[in-house]
Amino acid sequence: MKNIKRIVAALLAMMMVVALASTAFAYSEEDIFVLVQFKGSAWGYDHVTNQYGRGRSDVAIRKGSTLYAVAKKGNWYKLALPERGTPDYGFLWFNGDYLKIDVEGEERIVYSSGGSGRSFPGDITDTIAAKYKKVAIAKAGRRSNIRKTASLKGKSLGVLRYGKTLKLHPDHIRQMDTRGVWFYKVLYNGKPAWISAEYTKLKK
Repeated sequence: MKNIKRIVAALLAMMMVVALASTAFAYSEEDIFVLVQFKGSAWGYDHVTNQYGRGRSDVAIRKGSTLYAVAKKGNWYKLALPERGTPDYGFLWFNGDYLKIDVEGEERIVYSSGGSGRSFPGDITDTIAAKYKKVAIAKAGRRSNIRKTASLKGKSLGVLRYGKTLKLHPDHIRQMDTRGVWFYKVLYNGKPAWISAEYTKLKK
């Protein structure tokens, strides 16, 4: 009888060890590299413990934005994004419930900020792939101002409406303003201009 009790106790102990190991494995960090798209706006976290985010940052990424995930932990994804006021990249964790995983396209980031705000130098530039030639409004019913400078405060030169396109400038660049919004450099009436990436998309 005593031997049976010892065997049962040993089996229970082994089961607990296996269960704990399985839990730890489920939330171990896995290296990945995929493009993800936000299904809804979501806050970023400095780190995650099991299924919970810890140390919420002052940064939320808006719906429709795309970022590269470089690691996964349970249902959490570690995303690379520009650090405040620098051209360098930092990393925050986002819940997978707000993300579409392994989508096609290019990195396109639109920030929201919390109480402490988030600012950028306003001169971060990036090269647009040569295969893209035009900019168009992404969804029906939307429109976007064509501006003199790469800023939401830039003078409006006109409006791009759904169904119309603008040619990309030969420089093939985009620039981030101080709010973290990307602007595409385009040609408007034959002259350089800028349009926000928030409601637009690139076309071949």
